[in-house]
Amino acid sequence: MAKKNFKSGFDSLLGSSGEKEDKNKESVVGEVVASFMVQKDHLEKIKFIAYWERMKIKDVIQSSMKLFIAEYEKSNGPIDEEKLAKVK
Repeated sequence: MAKKNFKSGFDSLLGSSGEKEDKNKESVVGEVVASFMVQKDHLEKIKFIAYWERMKIKDVIQSSMKLFIAEYEKSNGPIDEEKLAKVK
């Protein structure tokens, strides 16, 4: 009796192309998945803020990054494309 191959049928249902997806793909336009080491007490406080403000953790971190960048640019001048190209 011939062996039946269901793999292609399941792959088409699940949308698998057989290739692994890039970990750093953009999940939402303008967003990139990244991972960082964070001090435990800072993470606990970020989670607390997110919970009580009814925000996502990523949104709390995004807000703090915006504030930090604004303060940095206020002190050191704007970060333009030329400066960004040097670190890429």
